[in-house]
Amino acid sequence: MIDTTFKHIENHWFVLAHSKDIHSGKPTAIKVLNKDLVAYRDGKAIVVFDDECPHRRAPLSKGKVKDGCITCPYHGWKFNKDGVCTNIPGLINQKKLNTQLSSYQTFEANNIVFINFSTDLVASNPHIAEHVKSEQHVTYYYGIDIGCNYIDLAENFLDPFHTPILHPGLIRSDQKRSKNKVNLKRIDSGFEFHYDKLKKQSGAFSFLGPNVLKDLGRFILPSTVDLEFISAKGLEFANSMYLTPKSESSCRAHFYVSIKNNLLYRAWFKLFGGLVLKRVVKQDKAILELQSKILQKYDEPSFIYSQSDFSRKFIEDITVDKDAKLVFKEIEVLL
Repeated sequence: MIDTTFKHIENHWFVLAHSKDIHSGKPTAIKVLNKDLVAYRDGKAIVVFDDECPHRRAPLSKGKVKDGCITCPYHGWKFNKDGVCTNIPGLINQKKLNTQLSSYQTFEANNIVFINFSTDLVASNPHIAEHVKSEQHVTYYYGIDIGCNYIDLAENFLDPFHTPILHPGLIRSDQKRSKNKVNLKRIDSGFEFHYDKLKKQSGAFSFLGPNVLKDLGRFILPSTVDLEFISAKGLEFANSMYLTPKSESSCRAHFYVSIKNNLLYRAWFKLFGGLVLKRVVKQDKAILELQSKILQKYDEPSFIYSQSDFSRKFIEDITVDKDAKLVFKEIEVLL
């Protein structure tokens, strides 16, 4: 069973890994929703089991993969892709054991591997933003572990108000704020905040969108944040962040950043933009992990909300009830 901490979201799709991080000849240990898993490839198929051998509970991720089978590092028990034990070293007359490794549903597309812990067949595919699938854009991946709760992390990525303070010159500048009109749009399994600008946004990342007129911050259940930056010509660049809870106080953040597929933007991102992204994420990681240490002192931490703190409550509301009514009036802010 999944830890009850995540009972309300366990039947959703979560990103298990970037496609290139799961291999055919080597098992990979991954933690999702307090569950230790082992993953490997059998041809093109992704195989995922609980990361423990049922014999003496040794970690299968420390074993070996060969011919689609995984072998335990302790006594050498071998399991096929269906979780059936096919060999026990040392036995002459082997009898079929009444045990089988638990396996899970996976879905792979656009270099993203998803997992779902539902015991029923999942009919719908996971959310993949259009920019990740677009031939007009090129997408870069970056993954990092962050020691905080996934709700705190989702709020951070949806919150533009911290960016001039925590990321000055990289994403916005406190001295160059300008008016934005903010509106809410309710969508299936989530919501969007639309930020209409009066002038160009400040900060290094504005190089990728000098004519951006609108920012869009989207939350999709269970824990995906999309940021899109739009000009009169359409999408300039975007960032989809898949937040996979590892535990109550730890997440794996998977970033899929898409920019226009032209030589100038690709060169800028490879030489400079990628470093800016990593710098921004590490700044967020540092403050969120400090915040997390303080929050762990409280059973039920209380926060003070201003008019600028409009994303967290909506995240919490639709996490509990995906059809929850969200009420928001247009507001003007300085960003």
